[in-house]
Amino acid sequence: KNNVEINSYKSNTKRHLSSPIHSPADGMIIRLRYLLVYLLQRSLHSRNKKAMELIAKGWNALQEVDRVIDYTEPTDPRLHPLFRTAKENFELALEVDNSNTHARYWLGRLHMKYQCPGACKSIGAALLVEAADMGNPDAQYELGCRLRVEVTLVSIA
Repeated sequence: KNNVEINSYKSNTKRHLSSPIHSPADGMIIRLRYLLVYLLQRSLHSRNKKAMELIAKGWNALQEVDRVIDYTEPTDPRLHPLFRTAKENFELALEVDNSNTHARYWLGRLHMKYQCPGACKSIGAALLVEAADMGNPDAQYELGCRLRVEVTLVSIA
């Protein structure tokens, strides 16, 4: 009986050895190929993930500004660290992934909406236009609202 078990073990081993994988390294390469295909299908690269983390940090800082701005002056120096955090995170997100439209949109909105140190409405408008041209629907909506307000103000004057 032991001989039969040994022979069946040998035949199973030969069957496994006849597969195209000849070494553990080959098996690892095949697994890595499947992982690469999976990641490409998901199309979420590590730079996108890092950029989204930075955008989330900047967005949280802006949420805190929105929460307390009703109780302070818009130019209150206590808001400056929050503005700085938001601006730095959005800029870092653009450095990590230059094609990220969310970072462009939020940085443009920071320049347009808030009276923070270093804010420039023309830079904000340019960032919103770039994000809208790249297909960001939020930027397109914001830009459309801004244009509508500007056209209304010009026609009144």
